[in-house]
Amino acid sequence: MSPTRNSIRVFPSRADGSARRRRLLPCVAQARRSQCTSVAGPHERPYWRRHRRRRLDTVAGIRGQHAVVPPCTRAASGHPISRRRIAGRYLPAILQARVALPRALNVAQTGRPGAVLIDVPMDVFSAKTSSPVVTVARRPEYGRCVGPHDGIAEAAEVLATATKPIIFVGNGVLLSEATEELRELAELADVPVATTLMGKGAFPEDHPLALGMSGIWGTRAANETTRESDVVLAIGTGFGEADCSSWKPGITFNIPPARVIQIDIDPQEIGKIYPVAVGIVGDAKATLRELTVQLNKRPPSARAAAAGRVAQRKRDWAKEVADTQTDEGKPIHPARLLKQLSEAAPQDAIFVTDVGWNKNGAGQQILSRTPRSFITSGGLATMGFSPAAAIGAKLGAPDRMVIGLVGDGGLLSVVGALTTAVELGIPVVWVLFNNFCFATIRSVGTTYFKNTYGTEFTTPDGAPYNPDFVQLAQSFGMQGARVEEPGELEAALKKAFAANVPYLLEVRTRGDVPMPRTGYWDIADFLVTGND
Repeated sequence: MSPTRNSIRVFPSRADGSARRRRLLPCVAQARRSQCTSVAGPHERPYWRRHRRRRLDTVAGIRGQHAVVPPCTRAASGHPISRRRIAGRYLPAILQARVALPRALNVAQTGRPGAVLIDVPMDVFSAKTSSPVVTVARRPEYGRCVGPHDGIAEAAEVLATATKPIIFVGNGVLLSEATEELRELAELADVPVATTLMGKGAFPEDHPLALGMSGIWGTRAANETTRESDVVLAIGTGFGEADCSSWKPGITFNIPPARVIQIDIDPQEIGKIYPVAVGIVGDAKATLRELTVQLNKRPPSARAAAAGRVAQRKRDWAKEVADTQTDEGKPIHPARLLKQLSEAAPQDAIFVTDVGWNKNGAGQQILSRTPRSFITSGGLATMGFSPAAAIGAKLGAPDRMVIGLVGDGGLLSVVGALTTAVELGIPVVWVLFNNFCFATIRSVGTTYFKNTYGTEFTTPDGAPYNPDFVQLAQSFGMQGARVEEPGELEAALKKAFAANVPYLLEVRTRGDVPMPRTGYWDIADFLVTGND
């Protein structure tokens, strides 16, 4: 057996889609690349979704079968590997394969990370070669790409003369590992920081300048502050619809008249959604470092201290959600569960969400204090993401507690992922929001169409139905428990977190309570029109 094979640990999976999520998450937890393999044919549509998700969530990866997913991959060579002309001469296909893999690793991590194609025919996989195996990426050690000096100087001038500036942070800051530079800049300039859903954790949410996430399900403190800003310093964000209240003026942003300074590694993102006063193409870490240097030369103009304004709005927001977070009713209110999760988990715990209350509600109400502490499928909001993705996050960050948040609909769509955690002894805690329905879609039906068609899980006589999740977990070889009383939550969470084994904690939650919507979602316009 070759030394390379001995050095690679293979993690088998019984579910193809789950395997992709599990392999993806170590790179997300560590800001590194991942790779997955596939067979041709049977999994084309799932692979398209996964790699489209990679594109939207900006995750590096390598895969095969270019014809399956051309919209969302970058080809290492532009063509399948075959007897093809490379560097002015024809090379045997097996040699091309040796060249293509290091090249693909480079491309996946260059600029904006993303999925890369390596299309390898069966005859190449079966070929023999006496050449040594090359596994080290041929990537030069070079510095980070800083934005142009003139643009950074202009950005510093615009920011320094603003009266109510805001910093708006996306996933690009996490990918660039620029969290310390962001904090230094915010404190120097005394500017509040709001994040996108994918940007949670880039700035500690217990910081006096932190507003939480913005948008449809953002905190009211964030939306009120971004709305009144006159300058928006946007870093590593594409201004997604959910983060910007469907781009409706006067809800999350007022652009224009507010001016935008946009920093992004991808030139296609600059000015794509909003017009920019200053657009800077560059790595977030290097560019923020230089912007801080420039701001030190240009003290901000006199303006009211931001921390006091932020603190009052955060207090008002806390009062607004306090009743639901302390609700004593049964089933348990999901806001209460999220509040107690946020309080009980270690500060560096990693939350991996699915969809619904456990994604948007968690983004709104769980505090993220450290980088890479909140992982979600923000691009496509893929149901069934958390069960397998939490395993990958634990593989990537074995010294941190990983808590998977998932609903009953999401868990049952990929329940086979739990077998992998047991087989490999991966101590993830999954907290199951069991409300016997697709709650988010149910709320849309009840709000706009006065029905719940296809959204509730029932037997033919209408009784709520789900399998016994505790027994199901135990049948996999996991530990499991169920909580129905609000007063038992604290002890149950403490026990689950201390178990250090694969653990499923089922919490019976309400399915009839919508998430607090502080922003705007234009689905309301479409559905009202369709229901007239």
